Amino acid sequence: MWAPLAAFVAACWLRLEQPASGAPRVVVLLVLALVPAVASRPLARGMLAVAAALAAAAVSADTVAASGLWARADDGLRGFYALTVPFDPHLHPEMQALVLFAIFAFALGIALAVAARRPVAACVVLVAGTAWPTTLIGGSGVLARGVVLLAGCLLLLGALGPRTAPRPALAAGALLLLATAAASAAAAVTPGGVVDWQRWNPYSSADQVSVAYIWRSQYRGIHFPSRPTTVFEVQALPEARYWRATTLDRFENGVWDEALTVNIAHPVGDRSVLANDATLPRRAHDPARWVRQRFFVRALADDHLPAAATPVAYASGGASQLYADGGVALRPGGLHAEDAYTVWSYAPRPKPAALAGLGAGYPSTFGRYLAVWGDETVPAFGAPGRAAALAQLFGSDPSARAYRPLYRTALRVVGNARTPYAAAVALETWFRSSGGFTYDEQPPQAQGVPPLVDFVTRTHDGYCQHFAGAMALMLRYLGIPARVAAGFTSGRWDSSTKRWVVSDRDAHAWVEVWFPRYGWLPFDPTPSRGTIDAPYSDASASFDAGAAATAFAGGGFGLGLQAILKLAREHGRGPVLPPDSAPPAVSRGGGSGFPWAAVAAAVVAVTAALALVALAKGLRRRLRYATSDPRRVAAACRRELEELAADQGLVIPRSAGPTEAAALVEARLGIDARPVARAVAEARFGPPSRAGAAAVQARRELDAFRRSLRAHLTLGRRLRGALSLRSL
Repeated sequence: MWAPLAAFVAACWLRLEQPASGAPRVVVLLVLALVPAVASRPLARGMLAVAAALAAAAVSADTVAASGLWARADDGLRGFYALTVPFDPHLHPEMQALVLFAIFAFALGIALAVAARRPVAACVVLVAGTAWPTTLIGGSGVLARGVVLLAGCLLLLGALGPRTAPRPALAAGALLLLATAAASAAAAVTPGGVVDWQRWNPYSSADQVSVAYIWRSQYRGIHFPSRPTTVFEVQALPEARYWRATTLDRFENGVWDEALTVNIAHPVGDRSVLANDATLPRRAHDPARWVRQRFFVRALADDHLPAAATPVAYASGGASQLYADGGVALRPGGLHAEDAYTVWSYAPRPKPAALAGLGAGYPSTFGRYLAVWGDETVPAFGAPGRAAALAQLFGSDPSARAYRPLYRTALRVVGNARTPYAAAVALETWFRSSGGFTYDEQPPQAQGVPPLVDFVTRTHDGYCQHFAGAMALMLRYLGIPARVAAGFTSGRWDSSTKRWVVSDRDAHAWVEVWFPRYGWLPFDPTPSRGTIDAPYSDASASFDAGAAATAFAGGGFGLGLQAILKLAREHGRGPVLPPDSAPPAVSRGGGSGFPWAAVAAAVVAVTAALALVALAKGLRRRLRYATSDPRRVAAACRRELEELAADQGLVIPRSAGPTEAAALVEARLGIDARPVARAVAEARFGPPSRAGAAAVQARRELDAFRRSLRAHLTLGRRLRGALSLRSL
């Protein structure tokens, strides 16, 4: 009975790794967990459990030194709250040790509970040992694991519980059924798991936050915190740059994910230089072209080190770090408040003409950046056979076939673009401005098709993961190396400290496209989220639309290129077309005249809002009088008198009696409110026999007071009173 349950726990935890740990070590750990349960006496079990735990720690961490064991455990626990799962155990050995020891610990707990014939305790350990990793990673198969968990709990209750009293076991089983169903359903619909597990960090303050949800491509919505938290500051030039934390290079099973490859950094003075990255162009190795940044961590709970553009060198200040291709750096144990590090990045800002003249000369090793489904790649941009290769992929793989609408849309948007840059900026402009897309952090859910396909073809509503994920995949379909980058927008420039101040609200995902001579360049298809200080991108305030349009002259114009040409004409920087080229067709209307439609829409919106205020006030007043109790009618009259006075700037204390309230109104507004006060006082405090008539009289006197007030006030004061929010 114990063996299948322990194997189930191990399988749940191993899902956090990719690739998973080898079976021999897991089997050794499970055997160690079973040994203490063999003893018959509790004292002997305890002693064996301690010995087994020490042995399991050594097996998990590959060391027998006590100090080394503690350091591994400490680093693993710190990194646990800053890690994106599934993680690569080769890059995160501390996390691998923690996962392996967790397998042993939960298997030991189940074994000891079974040996002591404690069914409820065994069920608790089983639920904790399986539900915890399941909620961390979510994904498909959650419901199936919930069913297995339920079966395991019922097995424990039936086998270990008292046979003469089955009712408690049945009741417990029913409760487990409900709990499992709820947990499974929640995990199936909640991005990132049932709970925000990354905030369970005993090593950090309450203000330390994680933004790893930005690079978990679940497409089910995100929730930025209501109160922004500064996660780090950057001492750098005032040019707006994005701070990249990681890259999502692999698209599989409908989502973008990390596929980091270990890189070796060479020490050069006080720096660790990433010289072996095949994606770095030749000019990236020239220190004269590097941009220096100094990062000061404030409250970022993560193990990725943000940096501008493509990092090429780090100075960690003595902290141990791991490096991956693409300039990604990771700090085992995660970042902590007051950490600081220095980065040098290669961050070119080429002009549109420079990029428009580049072809598709990609290295032969770039197949991973042209993969459109797992390891399935397509020929590079402009290469013969690309359409045939995609047709074969769509025809042979049903999962890949569902993404054919993205490929067709990409062709329609870029038209007959002659260069990779033309295609990239056309897609970016289409997403940002001309395609009818809307930024929405809680977009509609996909209906029967993959989320990215539904986003591009139907809803047009999404957040940065949708925009970046769709554009990167569409570029790959066109044979252009692209990937999703995740990190932060530039943040806020503090001129007094000469630093960029970046909060968790600035977490973002965008697209990186590779170009010969320049390497990876950022493009941002998400509207209204950030700006890149680069003249080649539509996401930049310095975007040179005229130069971009001139670079595209003579080619076929798709939807995205038409938008760029229109933008260039509206800014008085039309393209230089060859004499035999006809002007491209663009949508009619719009123009650059006075925006009457926008003004009319604003007027309608303001009028509707004001009318809603007046309607709400009138509705609330009527609801107060929806009673037959004369005492409550009198209270409603008193309250309405207070509100009428408040709308004119007079606050009547709630402690004031009817006579005092009438005196304040007469002194401030010049209207006699004594008849209202007398009727209200009699209805509220007089004999019950006269309360009804007094309540009716109070309403009459209040109507008379209101008419007198309106006659006394100017039209402007009457309007301000009707729309005042003081009485709401």
